[in-house]
Amino acid sequence: MSSVPRNLSAMSYGDLSKLEQQIAALKNKQFEAAQAKIAEKGNELSAKLAKFARDLGIPPQNVPTITVAHNGNGHGAPRKGKTPRTQAAKKPSTVAVKYRDPANPTNTWTGRGMTPRWITKSGKQKEAFLIAS
Repeated sequence: MSSVPRNLSAMSYGDLSKLEQQIAALKNKQFEAAQAKIAEKGNELSAKLAKFARDLGIPPQNVPTITVAHNGNGHGAPRKGKTPRTQAAKKPSTVAVKYRDPANPTNTWTGRGMTPRWITKSGKQKEAFLIAS
């Protein structure tokens, strides 16, 4: 790889694109090397676990195997039962109104967050605005 100029903003678009491709290739190479090392360590651990189980007299079918999974985004395979992050987040649940302004019934408050001005300006305790259940 050729030397990178200190001032990237002085580089042309084409040179920046080439540099970006070189960086991506190096990242992929590093990633594949790391994955191979992880797989090798997993195989070593599996062999040690199998030997340990044999020494204890545990049947091979009762020994768990170690697998290294990867989903391509820098993390291991998603755990079962977990929703992928690409799905929409849960919609917030609605909370029942607990306080109402008798002077203006459209002024309501659930009791969460900051106390509304219509309560603080009244000079009364918030319990005075509590809705009877």
